[in-house]
Amino acid sequence: MGGRKHVYRTPTDCRCRFQGRDGYDDYCAVCDGGLAVCKVCGLAEGELTTECPGDGKPWHKLGDAVRRGHIDFWDGRWVRGTTAHLRHLFDPARLTL
Repeated sequence: MGGRKHVYRTPTDCRCRFQGRDGYDDYCAVCDGGLAVCKVCGLAEGELTTECPGDGKPWHKLGDAVRRGHIDFWDGRWVRGTTAHLRHLFDPARLTL
């Protein structure tokens, strides 16, 4: 495979509007909640693909399809099917009844 990894936002590079304010009551999902958002492609949490598809396109429009397991990006291309980082949840060999 050898594809690109996602590069996640951190509180130091979040660019949220609450950064640097003293005594604010607002909440930032990245800074305060640890939300995983890729700085390169913009995908977040459940819509994160196995590999980062890169920048320059509105990949967030595909987020619902990724979350539902219809598509994924790995090995440098978009593919149909369950995302690789969720496959272990659906592996019949791992199911215990």
